[in-house]
Amino acid sequence: MIDGGTFFVIIFGGIVIASLIIIILWHALHYVLCKKYDALLFREPYFRLTELIVYSSWPLSLFRSMGYIVLLGVPSLAKRRRFKCVTLDSSNEYFLVLLCRIFIVVGVLGILFLLTMFTWAGVSYIFYD
Repeated sequence: MIDGGTFFVIIFGGIVIASLIIIILWHALHYVLCKKYDALLFREPYFRLTELIVYSSWPLSLFRSMGYIVLLGVPSLAKRRRFKCVTLDSSNEYFLVLLCRIFIVVGVLGILFLLTMFTWAGVSYIFYD
């Protein structure tokens, strides 16, 4: 049985590692994907006019790259939402697709670590305080 301190260190370490991986991958993928897909996808049918204005500057442009990451990582989800008529030939971009899928999996794991930590903290506060 794992005691509370060890459990907290494991969960918090997972959150820190997932956060570092997400930050590094997001900025690297933002640089590569925006260069590659802005001319093709960052225009009116796929983004509204206000989104084109807002997502063109740095802090919010990360949301634009998130759309591209979802398009490459989970194309069925992106084509259901924003990019309905887009057909990308990603057969020669296997490494980018792999990085996008790693980004999505690490993000989901980081969220699960956060939920686990907050649930554990709440339960321990209610029952052991």
